[in-house]
Amino acid sequence: MDVYQAIFTALNIMFLGMLCVFTFLGILILAVNSVSYFYSVNYEVALDEPKATTNNNTEVITAIATAIFQYRKSRGIPHNKYN
Repeated sequence: MDVYQAIFTALNIMFLGMLCVFTFLGILILAVNSVSYFYSVNYEVALDEPKATTNNNTEVITAIATAIFQYRKSRGIPHNKYN
């Protein structure tokens, strides 16, 4: 087998492999785009939902803050980063 013939065969195999990979990736891109087209989410409906109302439960917040303070005090953990 001649060197030029071996190089030509190697180049043919390389281009065939690159063509297979390119074709596979192209089919994969088409499949992903088609799935995203058929199963897309309607974001306009999600934006029309009413917003949650805020509720000022100062007693609950105070109770939680007191519980955290007592827990940190019992463990010897400083109550802020400057202690």
